[in-house]
Amino acid sequence: VNDTAVFDASDANFTIKGVLTVTAPNTNMSWIVGATGNNITWTTAGTISTVNLYYSTDSGVSYPNTIATALSNVGSYNWNPIPDSIGTTRRVKVESVADSTVFDVSDVDFTIKGSLTLTAPNGTEVWLVGDTGRNITWTKMVTLTGNVKLLYSTDGGTTFPDPANVITSTVAVTALTHNWNPIPDVIDNDLRVRIVYLNDTSVTDDSNANFEIKGSLTITAPDGGEVWEQSGPAQNIAWTKTGTLGNVELRYSTDSGSTYP
Repeated sequence: VNDTAVFDASDANFTIKGVLTVTAPNTNMSWIVGATGNNITWTTAGTISTVNLYYSTDSGVSYPNTIATALSNVGSYNWNPIPDSIGTTRRVKVESVADSTVFDVSDVDFTIKGSLTLTAPNGTEVWLVGDTGRNITWTKMVTLTGNVKLLYSTDGGTTFPDPANVITSTVAVTALTHNWNPIPDVIDNDLRVRIVYLNDTSVTDDSNANFEIKGSLTITAPDGGEVWEQSGPAQNIAWTKTGTLGNVELRYSTDSGSTYP
């Protein structure tokens, strides 16, 4: 200040760069293959107009997988749909298009999971004790392999006791169906089924609503064609039952079964 002839300047140029910071996925979280509502988000310091997004399947050692390129830098991108890249060592990278040395990556691994969707019974069905033709069905998201377990609940899905309520302990996930044969004697109207992926028990799905298992009655006499006389001997009404049932009421019709008053 006292003598402007005394000065010095930097010997060479230096750089001021912007900063990108990934904010999601940035924790040990799980995203589902095929999901459409998951946003990659990041913050920016400085003027960075466009960015590229990549993901890693090896905890960030490499990022060979492109999510999107030359995106307008608005700080968010809906990754739609989540790709079929199931694993626990996934990370995301956001990178400046203008300067690839300006980037940030997820701080920790996140997980991409497969998914299962139970399609039957899924609510409002009525199945009978002893039925042999009832199938539990499900869909799976793409490359899931291995086996699943099926259980049922008698309290609207609050609990699925294992092993007491196991339907099957193992069936191939690719089968997409399992014949519940026979339907057990668990008469109730707040039943649900759960499917559990054995390779990752956090991948599961339940019936969306309650279904019902009922008992059944079958009249065996009189069952048609009999002739009973008013003044004749006493006759037996007979029936069979399936399931644990309490008392019954007997009525008769005089109009071929239109009414039983």
